[in-house]
Amino acid sequence: MILWCEVCIQNFVMHVSFRANLGVLTMNDQSSAFLLTPKNLRITLYISLVVGHLLFGVLYPESIAIAALGFAFFAALVLFQLRPAHSQTIKVEKTVHLDK
Repeated sequence: MILWCEVCIQNFVMHVSFRANLGVLTMNDQSSAFLLTPKNLRITLYISLVVGHLLFGVLYPESIAIAALGFAFFAALVLFQLRPAHSQTIKVEKTVHLDK
């Protein structure tokens, strides 16, 4: 179920990014410039799903385990998206041994 939800989110993000690349804007230019980047769109969707699972847990206490798992999963995805990008520099040292 969660995997299917992630696939739906990825398809939605790709669709909105594709429309943004075509120049089709449905909102005003200031907010669309911020939201139409794939990373910001994913963060917005994940935060809304975190809030949704929190509300689900509050409204249906008998399903608290499902709400807690969904909350934890999407909160982890939000934190994963917000982590700073690492600039990995690969240092290669070449050593040449010449035996004569």
